[in-house]
Amino acid sequence: GLGVGTHIETDDDGNWYLGGDFTQVDGVPRRNLARVLADFTLDPDWAPDPNYDVTSLAINSDGKFLYVGGWFTTIGGQDRGHIAALSAATGVPTAWNPGTDGTVYTLALSADDRTLYAGGGFDFVGGQAHIYIDEINASYGKHAIHLASSDIVCRKDPPPRNEPAWRKTALLTG
Repeated sequence: GLGVGTHIETDDDGNWYLGGDFTQVDGVPRRNLARVLADFTLDPDWAPDPNYDVTSLAINSDGKFLYVGGWFTTIGGQDRGHIAALSAATGVPTAWNPGTDGTVYTLALSADDRTLYAGGGFDFVGGQAHIYIDEINASYGKHAIHLASSDIVCRKDPPPRNEPAWRKTALLTG
């Protein structure tokens, strides 16, 4: 079954992407991230296998890329610091790799798919200081613009793993 804090995204083809804290889906081993096809069967070839919990998912508008955030540090056999972009079709990590030094709790894409907003318990993104929240170029993984810390309200300490997702989200004020 699925564990605590399962996050779901869907694409235009009717496929479901499931992220959370689990070890199997419908009796089949799958660690923390899975793809269920439109016919409600588990995709047998899609297994990125992040080494720890997935706390957030975002898929771009054409359904080609799935952005993943969480507690993990590896996904698809690649080092990725709590944030990754995968091919939605294959589950293979792309070269996109901004990396953070702490858990990513929430992700959202801009309407034009150019910017990925990430919030969480981090101090650095891509090796640069961006405390709790950042805007990342969704194509290149580079920092987009810096938000002033006075515009952000967020907890520094990571919340317990079983805390509701809405309490983990960094909030913009004003």
